[in-house]
Amino acid sequence: MRFVRHDPVAPKVYNRVGYCIYCGSDGGERGLTKEHPIPLGLGGGAILPKSSCYDCAKITGKTEQINRRSNFRSIRSYFDPKYRTRRPKERPTHFPMIVGTGSGRRTESVPFKEYPFMLVMPRLREPGIFVGAPIRGLFWGYEIVNRLQLDESTDRYIEKHGPGLSISQNFNVVAFIQMLAKIAHSMAAAEIGLDKFTPLLPDLILGTNLELAGYLVGQSVHIPTMPLRGAKHEFHFRMHNDRLVASIRLFSRLGGKAYCVVTGERVAPEIIALGASAEPFPN
Repeated sequence: MRFVRHDPVAPKVYNRVGYCIYCGSDGGERGLTKEHPIPLGLGGGAILPKSSCYDCAKITGKTEQINRRSNFRSIRSYFDPKYRTRRPKERPTHFPMIVGTGSGRRTESVPFKEYPFMLVMPRLREPGIFVGAPIRGLFWGYEIVNRLQLDESTDRYIEKHGPGLSISQNFNVVAFIQMLAKIAHSMAAAEIGLDKFTPLLPDLILGTNLELAGYLVGQSVHIPTMPLRGAKHEFHFRMHNDRLVASIRLFSRLGGKAYCVVTGERVAPEIIALGASAEPFPN
């Protein structure tokens, strides 16, 4: 197992691919653009040059926007400015929070430095492909698990803002699963090479077959992650029943949940050099 550490300041740049890793096109007249396997908005430092056509980049960009602006908005702002953005003027400076109890409940605009950030992660089931389930109609239930972090002690926070603190956050589970699939697929293209296996994820990533979400992505005791101390995000690949599976743990230092993504089926008889990677956590 070899480890690669990506530095957001001096990012790891992989060899150029030369075609779109999602649809296989050469990009046409507009050519190809670079890809960040872990989204830039979540602190991703790796770059995969010439690897996405502009049409596919537009689709994956919308998915990342949902994760950036909705699913992980407060945690991104908490680590501001460590998490980079292409649109710094759009970065929120305040978040709404309900304080008080009964008739005294009111909504206040709280600066993000005082806002109790939430790490919201869904609890998913075993990927259907592991249990022989059919693809159609498999996107079964999930559970949202919140982890609330207070920068000050609870007593001091309530004393400052009042009792009865309440915050809410929307979470788009489908967009989150698509992001996991995109991370797994693009990292496999970078670390292993798409010629070493048959990819299974592009239709899920591009939204043409969302029923693959419950079939290829989930959580499993059979695919444990390898914790890396001090890492912001961690992932590694392994073979499981002749399938290439990525283990992904976002925000691992904060106790983020581990997910497994069935990335592809092996076609080459030679042993694949599997790898693991970590993004350093911002200080």
